[in-house]
Amino acid sequence: MDGPGASQVSRVIEVKKIQDWLAPLLLAVFTGLALFALTAVWPVDTHDGLTHIRRIEALTAALREGVIYPRWFPDHLLGYGTPVFNYYSPGFYYPPALLHVAGLDLILSIRVALSLGFGISAWWMYRLSRLFVSVWPAMVGVVCFQFFPYRIYDLFIRGAFPEFNAFVWLPLVAFYTLKAANPDRSAADGSSHSLHLAVAGLAWAGLIVTHNLTALMAVVLLGAVLAAFAAFQHVERNRVPRIIVGSAAPVAIGIVLTAWYVIPALLELGWVMNGRRLFAGVGLGHFLSWRELIDFNALYSYSYPNDRPRLPLYVIPVALAALAAVLTVELRKLRFFIQLTALQTLVLAWAMTDTSKWLWTRIEIFFDQVQFPWRWQIFAALGISLLLAASIEALHKKGQSWRRVAPLSSILISVYLFAYASFGLNYTTIEDEPEVSHWSDSVVHLFWNQSLSIWAQHLMPV
Repeated sequence: MDGPGASQVSRVIEVKKIQDWLAPLLLAVFTGLALFALTAVWPVDTHDGLTHIRRIEALTAALREGVIYPRWFPDHLLGYGTPVFNYYSPGFYYPPALLHVAGLDLILSIRVALSLGFGISAWWMYRLSRLFVSVWPAMVGVVCFQFFPYRIYDLFIRGAFPEFNAFVWLPLVAFYTLKAANPDRSAADGSSHSLHLAVAGLAWAGLIVTHNLTALMAVVLLGAVLAAFAAFQHVERNRVPRIIVGSAAPVAIGIVLTAWYVIPALLELGWVMNGRRLFAGVGLGHFLSWRELIDFNALYSYSYPNDRPRLPLYVIPVALAALAAVLTVELRKLRFFIQLTALQTLVLAWAMTDTSKWLWTRIEIFFDQVQFPWRWQIFAALGISLLLAASIEALHKKGQSWRRVAPLSSILISVYLFAYASFGLNYTTIEDEPEVSHWSDSVVHLFWNQSLSIWAQHLMPV
């Protein structure tokens, strides 16, 4: 094509390229800075936060002594020591520990590390969303994923820093696993399938060494998604085995790359209490009824009884919009994506309810490790965010009038998602408990961390 038409097409392509670099960059910067601002008032009374802070301190001390990978923290458990990194994924602890070694304050090091990871996840969530939707719906999906209430709950209420950081890897894992599963598409795009496969394997490895439990759950969920994919027969039957192998190969690569950690942990699991089903039955009191499943407050409430985080209110309009899209959208690829994502998300929601308890009691060896049914919200966050983006995309397909209001409507929805998740935050701060503001000097909390709580028990010898 020559002449004015070719020039116009070239300009449109160039604008799209700029958008696809500028949009995720702005989202990464904004969300990273937003989290850094939110953590300026640090939560001091979380479920697990002090445990992870003590581990960062111990790793910092080891790094200063020249020990790069300390499998044993000798000062823990009243000086007897615990083999933390022999079993627990070490990935989260290194960035804040290195920043602390470099001279930053301990809490500031954690805030910076968490905020950087948070921003990176925005970039990859945008890239994942753009596989299926246009720019503005993708941006809304990113904000939904970044400020999904369970993710905020993980940080400010649970203090589950490694699981919070596991969210960083999910879009990257999904993006490159999808690329690796479809070599024909890679060839059509002129990109390297081998490169996609390698990066997907690295992403799985990153997830494993950041939070092995999330990685285990991701493998199970991947198997379920592939089974549903094969059942729907969205593609020719002879391509299904190739797609399954292409999806499973990155998992195998990730396991091989982390064998230095995974193999010793598995072989020596029987030496500590964690290998004796210490968590058996711990999650059976955390199921929700269908009536309790959704938080109907105007702002998300982070104080539901018995520490059972619920799904956000906006899952209802998202579900209705997704249903309408399935019934009306003409683009087959988008319709199938919505169907598969909606099915996955519905199953995850069901797994949080007491109607799934029979399954938990029959597959105890797996669910004892998952511990809490609401933990499936890690993946529900991804599914709901993609469903929201896909539903908005379906509206855009309706005509020019919808596309004209896309920027304003996307911004308004994003502001609502941020406000809904953050304005209802209520947690104990340093101002409430000033005696724990100096972590190293707090004898009471040091003893709590090293006492015979379940955190200490699971690493004690049998």
